[in-house]
Parts: sequence; structure tokens; C-alpha cells
Amino acid sequence: MSWSLVALAVLSLTLAAMVRARGPRAQSTAHAVARSASPSEPAEATERRAEAKAAPTRSCPVCLSEYPPQNRFCVRDGAPLSD
Repeated sequence: MSWSLVALAVLSLTLAAMVRARGPRAQSTAHAVARSASPSEPAEATERRAEAKAAPTRSCPVCLSEYPPQNRFCVRDGAPLSD
């Protein structure tokens, strides 16, 4: 009985760490741009940053990481990237 409680605790901590590590990547681009813009930053710089974030990317079908268009393979797992 006690080993199952220990296993449940370890599993819970692992899941919580995975969710916490995955959190920032799950944010939308608009939210990230709005959050990074400061009142002292010119509007042109904010627009350029938004355009750079909206640039076409390639994604890994396995881990769903996003990469610039020039990359052909995922850095994490080596899978070919899709458009």
C-alpha cells in the first residue's frame, strides 16, 4: 500500500513539472507580443516584432516544436519537419 502512495506522489510531481515546462510554449503569439511590448517601446518596433513572430515556421509532427523555415529536422528527436 505504501509503495503505491509513493508511486502516485512521484507521478504527480512528474506531471506537474511537465505541465510547468510546457506552459510558456502554449501561449498564443498575440498574447506573447502584447506581453512583451512596453509603453516606452515605439509602435514600429512592436509591429516588427509581431511580423517576425508571425513568420512562417515549420513544426515537428512528434513533439510539436516550431522551427524557422530553413530547418529540415527537429533538434529534439530528429524527425523531419512539416510545413
